[in-house]
Amino acid sequence: PGVLAGITKALSGEKIGVESVVQPSSKEGKAAHIIILTHRTKESAMVSALKKISKLGSVLEAPNVIRIERL
Repeated sequence: PGVLAGITKALSGEKIGVESVVQPSSKEGKAAHIIILTHRTKESAMVSALKKISKLGSVLEAPNVIRIERL
């Protein structure tokens, strides 16, 4: 509990808005993957937020980022 709260706190601290969140089902007691789509933001803000997220005790792996360009 509280994992998503810590992640969204790091994002909001950098003024990054969340557009959607998906958490696929995982087996009980196993780590869950969380997919977060954000609103447009500056890369420097995202880098800063990712550093904060990486330091959370509840985050087991370094976050991955896939940039989505909208034309």
